Amino acid sequence: MHPYHSSDRSAFYREALSALILVALLIGLGGCSRLNLLVTFKQPTLPTLIPTEYLPTAIALTAQSDVTEVADSPSPGETPFPPAEIPSPTAMPTTSAQLAPTVTLSPAPSLTPYTLPPSPTSTPLGDIPYAEIQFLNLGPLSRVVSPIELSAYLKTGADGRVLIELLGEDRRLLFRELKAIRSVPAGAWVPLKMKIEYEISAAAEAGRLQISVADLEGRTTALNSIPLILLSLGEADIYPAQDLLAPIVIQKPGKKALIQGGKVLAAGLVRGSPDQPVMVRLLTSDGKEVGARLASVVAPENSAYASFEVEVPYNISKPTWVLLIVSQGESGINDVIYLASQEVMLSP
Repeated sequence: MHPYHSSDRSAFYREALSALILVALLIGLGGCSRLNLLVTFKQPTLPTLIPTEYLPTAIALTAQSDVTEVADSPSPGETPFPPAEIPSPTAMPTTSAQLAPTVTLSPAPSLTPYTLPPSPTSTPLGDIPYAEIQFLNLGPLSRVVSPIELSAYLKTGADGRVLIELLGEDRRLLFRELKAIRSVPAGAWVPLKMKIEYEISAAAEAGRLQISVADLEGRTTALNSIPLILLSLGEADIYPAQDLLAPIVIQKPGKKALIQGGKVLAAGLVRGSPDQPVMVRLLTSDGKEVGARLASVVAPENSAYASFEVEVPYNISKPTWVLLIVSQGESGINDVIYLASQEVMLSP
């Protein structure tokens, strides 16, 4: 083989190999560049972090910017709300005023004819109304000395007349006073306070304090009484007053009822013992008795009141207003301890 030809071939191979290596390098560099571009495209740039110490300031500025933008640029067609008014701290009510209001206690009002009248229609125990004469400071069998301090509450009689009496053991009169209370209308409720003086020869004896009222014709319309132990010396021992309920309740006939047929059916309740007699009487305006009967009394069952019922015949010649009186005696019909009444019209 020709020597020149062999050397030229070797040189050719070297140049070809160099070219291949250069091409390979260029291809490799191009692939890396494309890979970097692909990675850069797929991975978004992360935001720059704010240092921790600047976060509160940035948040406050952002919030202020948002509020300003909303306030300055309201939506079309909308009326922006006025800024809220912050109440003054001095106008805020204190917690103590809300949770614990100050309560000012005032003294109880004293008894007056119009502010403390017991309702005549009140029925605290079924059909039992309040008594028209009430003892407020004395209970039954209280031991008293002279003078007796009396506090009562009552409806005045006609012309404001009120009769106060103290009776001894044999029903002898120890004290009597007729008061004319004209500071209120007749029949109005009024308080009664007074001192009752008495004298007895014994160291002690049974007595009875009673209060009654009457109408213009002098007929007794209501009477209430209380038994006491009268002392000549020593110290008083006062028992509290009992309930203020009526001792006698007239259930039949009704007030201002028209009665015909010659008989009146009277019925009701009494507080006293069934052994104590109950009398029903019919009195005209001139004091004439046109009918009277002793009523039968039925012992109470689980009650402090006994019931009574009686038919009272009457004899009149024309329609007449009468006072139907129901009274209860202590041991007889004449020693009356309780009395109630009401007007009815009798017709032949």
